[in-house]
Amino acid sequence: MTKIVCPCIDCKYNSDKNICEAKNIKLKFRNTITMYDGRVNMWICDKYEISEEYEEMTKNLKEWLSKEWSKYD
Repeated sequence: MTKIVCPCIDCKYNSDKNICEAKNIKLKFRNTITMYDGRVNMWICDKYEISEEYEEMTKNLKEWLSKEWSKYD
């Protein structure tokens, strides 16, 4: 089976070794204009979902930051 290396550490299907663990993957092709590199061809995963751990971590971080910044008001 082909291994897909995924840089999205917040994805539900990404393992600790950055290998996609989704049973099926669906990639979309994009040709995007960039500021410095001109046109770039890229494949975008259609199975991307935010993991529960990441959602919880961002929620906790937002709460902590709001408490910290309220000290300076």
